Amino acid sequence: MFDATPTKDIIAPITALPHTKGDRVDLLLADAARGLRAAGLGVAGVVQHARLGQAECCSEFYLENLATGALHEISQRLGRGAHGCRLDYGHLAEAHAGIEAGLRGGADALILNRFGYSESRGGGLRPLIEFAVSAGIPVLISVNANYHAEWQMFCGDFARDICADRVAVRAWVGDVLAAGKQQDTADAEAQTAHH
Repeated sequence: MFDATPTKDIIAPITALPHTKGDRVDLLLADAARGLRAAGLGVAGVVQHARLGQAECCSEFYLENLATGALHEISQRLGRGAHGCRLDYGHLAEAHAGIEAGLRGGADALILNRFGYSESRGGGLRPLIEFAVSAGIPVLISVNANYHAEWQMFCGDFARDICADRVAVRAWVGDVLAAGKQQDTADAEAQTAHH
């Protein structure tokens, strides 16, 4: 699955925020992104927003690219009485491309809005998680409780769950910052040893 071996470093390769419908995890993810950017780190990924004034199941949702601020509407307008998935896979693919560009551009962390239906089936933003883990980039993602079994099968020992609250998310930010400082120190020592 991943091109790496799980380690016992200061931070797990993937950190998950298990959530149920109605939890405000996107606010927590956005808070984590702000904390990392304020410390000068590059953040790739997306957070989800409902169209202003909407918060129900049939709301119009869009993803905000955390690196560029670009917005991608990901819900289709299927009309009254429509049933089934409202996810617009074309717009999700556009968002995917933008996130991948951010990862390849030197991001220090990846924050993703959901491991949900598409990801549980092997699609959606799942390849970005694999890329980040292979590149040594820490991942923070919310995981819909309906897909937690599929999540566990996908990530195995590469992930840890934390509480979906501000204290746990800020601790994750602190872990990422500490891991980055450790890496900077190791890089500086290696550079000095070569001269």
